[in-house]
Amino acid sequence: MKLRPNIQINDAATDINGFVTLDNDKGVGFVIGTLSATDPDTDTTTNALTFTTDSADFEIVNGNELKTKRNITTIGNIDFTVTASNHVNQSTNKDFTIKVVDAKKNSPVYDYHARCFCA
Repeated sequence: MKLRPNIQINDAATDINGFVTLDNDKGVGFVIGTLSATDPDTDTTTNALTFTTDSADFEIVNGNELKTKRNITTIGNIDFTVTASNHVNQSTNKDFTIKVVDAKKNSPVYDYHARCFCA
């Protein structure tokens, strides 16, 4: 009989999930969404992980909530990276793009009673 040790290597978290389209009228502190990731070495997902971002536009608060750090007014894409780290500082990075759209870009509606087109 041969005995073989069962050695578990602590792997980095995988599969960071998030979104997103964002209106350009969102101010500081607007919650965009919640981040989650899976660590293959544990049966937990987000609780044992730390999230960070390199973004100047967004911040992560309360462990996994992605919020705006400044007023978002410019139309276009914002690219940034989120890092999920476990308790032994193994980490996984994922690039995200948030598409910022014009919040006021709606077709005018004719208001019969006011006899005008209202935006």
